[in-house]
Amino acid sequence: MIQRLQSCSLLLAAVFILLGIGQISFLSTEHAEKMTDTCFYGAIAFRVIGALIALFSCIAIFRYKSRKCQIGICTINIVLLALLVGSQALLYFFHNIGGSELQELFPFLSLLCTFDARRRIKKDEALVRAADRLR
Repeated sequence: MIQRLQSCSLLLAAVFILLGIGQISFLSTEHAEKMTDTCFYGAIAFRVIGALIALFSCIAIFRYKSRKCQIGICTINIVLLALLVGSQALLYFFHNIGGSELQELFPFLSLLCTFDARRRIKKDEALVRAADRLR
């Protein structure tokens, strides 16, 4: 059974994270005077983590036959997204480096979509278990 709403939520999560990470302004010239080697490597780490999150979301879409695996992948994505959003907030508050409000919102929207997908997958798993019990 292909899970339509869960797949849509996971696809939106992947799109939002790619939009947010693809436009990171840490590497732009306006922050060049504030940027150190640590910030440069941090920006690269953000992009790598964002790519992993998008990859895990796509993997979870195609693992629709194994709902337990999907729940695990979504949990890993939630942890990675929480780390990403938290580190972006720390960079903004301590170093005053950040992008536009819309750009900063994309990882948070991806986090919400992943939460929604995980909740729907768990509901689907509970429904399947209840149907198996009735047989």
